[in-house]
Amino acid sequence: MKNKALTACVAFLISGVSTLASATATHPVEAVVVPSQERLAIATSAKAKLDSLVAKNDKSRASLIEQARLSYFIGQYGNTDEEKLAAYEHGVKLLEPFAADINEPEAALIWAANAGGMASVQRNLDALRLMEKIEKRLIAVSEKHPAYEAGAANRALASIYLNAPRFISVGSKKKAAEYARKAFAQDPQNPANMLIMAHIAADDGDEQKAVELYQSVLVIAKPDRYPLDYAAWHNEAVEGLDDAGVLRS
Repeated sequence: MKNKALTACVAFLISGVSTLASATATHPVEAVVVPSQERLAIATSAKAKLDSLVAKNDKSRASLIEQARLSYFIGQYGNTDEEKLAAYEHGVKLLEPFAADINEPEAALIWAANAGGMASVQRNLDALRLMEKIEKRLIAVSEKHPAYEAGAANRALASIYLNAPRFISVGSKKKAAEYARKAFAQDPQNPANMLIMAHIAADDGDEQKAVELYQSVLVIAKPDRYPLDYAAWHNEAVEGLDDAGVLRS
């Protein structure tokens, strides 16, 4: 897969560990995008949950982490750059006081997801500086908590290295492949790990492997298992299949 905007860099940070036994590309599955109305419904649901938490005025770390997680998804499925940026900035602000504490990997990862979202919207020098800060924090989490959330820090680093332009310091195809393999080894049935490995395979020209992984994502990434993640994962897999030419008549 060709390099994409920094929006792709945040797509792998927040995910649940897969509880399914296995998935193969032989399962029939409809390779069509999740429509905008359905994505909007996800954002609306996340916003309602966030408003409920805010109303409780719970300032505990656990509550702030959950609020930031919901803010990330509100931003991910937002309609405009203004909506996206406001949600991501809110998530960063909530977690900034303790996101640098790598003993709390969940806070660091969700902070990184929101910060990456900010960078994807801003697309300027401030965004570049922010991506370098994200990289440093993710490396720290990767070193201390490599298995956390099915290798979340490793796959996030892989996505950043793959999607960042090669002319800036964080872009590195070699590093992308290295971290993607680390994440995939933690849980090869995790849809986010499948996606980053599919992107690596596509970037290497191995379209058969990429297509198999994209199709497997479509099998696994269902709303009953991943109510907040599934639409983004599904659409990214469909985009990958389209890039590979398998959806063309």
